[in-house]
Amino acid sequence: MFPFVKHVYRFFFRRFFWNLKLKRWTRRIMREDLPDKDAKPDTVAIIESFKRPQNIELLARLYLKIPFISKVIISNNNRLIRIRDWVSHSDPRLFVYDQPMDRACHFRFELARREKSPYFIFNDDDIFLSPGQISRLLSALHLDPSRLHGVQGQIYSETHDSLIHRDSYVFGVEKEADIINRIYACDFEHIRGFFCLIDMLSTNHKFIYWYKSFWDDMVLSFTGKSKPMTHDVGYVLNCPTSSQAGIAEWRREGFFENRNRLFHRLRTLKSF
Repeated sequence: MFPFVKHVYRFFFRRFFWNLKLKRWTRRIMREDLPDKDAKPDTVAIIESFKRPQNIELLARLYLKIPFISKVIISNNNRLIRIRDWVSHSDPRLFVYDQPMDRACHFRFELARREKSPYFIFNDDDIFLSPGQISRLLSALHLDPSRLHGVQGQIYSETHDSLIHRDSYVFGVEKEADIINRIYACDFEHIRGFFCLIDMLSTNHKFIYWYKSFWDDMVLSFTGKSKPMTHDVGYVLNCPTSSQAGIAEWRREGFFENRNRLFHRLRTLKSF
């Protein structure tokens, strides 16, 4: 078989099984009972879309099932895409925006700053949690709003002087981490803290990485009174493009080197 044919065959084979897996997972979790049916709707969920518009409608539907959620904001940060071509779901709590220009990941915190909400949750577009799992994260946030809460993170190694080493990855455990990735639950004070740290990092009123998308999780992770916390919520579903070159931001050249440099700067500004 020619290499090109083999590549195309592998692509469609993987796509078929991913779609099958996603449909089965969605069918199962949409039927689950939620423990907090009478919870006060006090949390705004913000989801950004750039290269995975096909994931956005399902993410919105997952959040709209949760009693904690007062509002779901979808921000399409890719000017070449019209997000309503991908999101047909309708709900009075759902707000969908096409940005007039390309935006980097940190734009979600600009949106949060405009909202009068005590709590927020931000979900990257390549990871799916069930409504019950998200509710558990939000319950943890309500119990301890002094820190950022998530399901995945990284631990810095003094020995390796790096965030990238054999034991850096934290998932599926109740544990403090240095950085939280991919899904973030926090209160409004973290949003204030985010922009305060940006001001401290800026030179001549301009943050050097403002138009990049590798750093916002790191800055947010330094905004609490305590270190961020990862939680064991069980199995989560990862989009196969989460590690795909050309789509996944972390596959870009210089991604990890830039993160390490920024991490050291943040540690000089804030310690726990």
